[in-house]
Amino acid sequence: MISLYEKTFNGVEMQMVKLTDIKPHPLNAELYPNDNLDNLKENMTEHYMQNGYANIEPIKICRKSGVVWGGNSRKIAAGVIPGCDEVQANYATEEYNEKSSEIEQYKILSKYNPTKTMRDTTKPTICVPAFLKMKNAFIAEFGESGKDNEGLSLNKFQNKLWDKFGVVPADGRKYISIYEYSQDLLKRVDDRADSMTLNKAHTLAKAANQRTQLMMIDLIFTNGLTKIQLS
Repeated sequence: MISLYEKTFNGVEMQMVKLTDIKPHPLNAELYPNDNLDNLKENMTEHYMQNGYANIEPIKICRKSGVVWGGNSRKIAAGVIPGCDEVQANYATEEYNEKSSEIEQYKILSKYNPTKTMRDTTKPTICVPAFLKMKNAFIAEFGESGKDNEGLSLNKFQNKLWDKFGVVPADGRKYISIYEYSQDLLKRVDDRADSMTLNKAHTLAKAANQRTQLMMIDLIFTNGLTKIQLS
């Protein structure tokens, strides 16, 4: 059992936990890479110096193991702030079980990592990798034609994901097409200073995919003729 204790900061009572008592969730970095850690550390350091505690939003932890369900990046950032040895925290409802399926753990991580508050999940370079991780975990657990524990089919599950990310499903499918063709091209779409638009990038990705399909058909056809001639 991980102990929380109460402390008062600026007249407000808060629940705190020692950093040494909590640990990042092993799957969190796959779903939410710590790409904005420098900015987060800077903001949390400033808040710590001014107020005596680092994080405004409490970290959500498993009461038994101390595994972090929500706030993994805040835990990591707090750990490199000089003098900071504790963070504001609350218990999550769910308990961490390493034997649980990836999709169930991803769902809980998603629940405790609200979109658009900690990171801009409308950005394709953020939402697409997370989407694909959760989609593949769904298929691994329930198959492409199965339903999850909430009764959602794969298609409905995917639409729910896009909705959570704040992305129109049609745009999300274009992001995936671009990502599979070229991750660098998707980064250009993500860069607002770049002239590459979503539709323009999607047209390039579709054209490249069509060329690849034609080349494969041509290769199969050519090999087929060769085999017939040799026989």
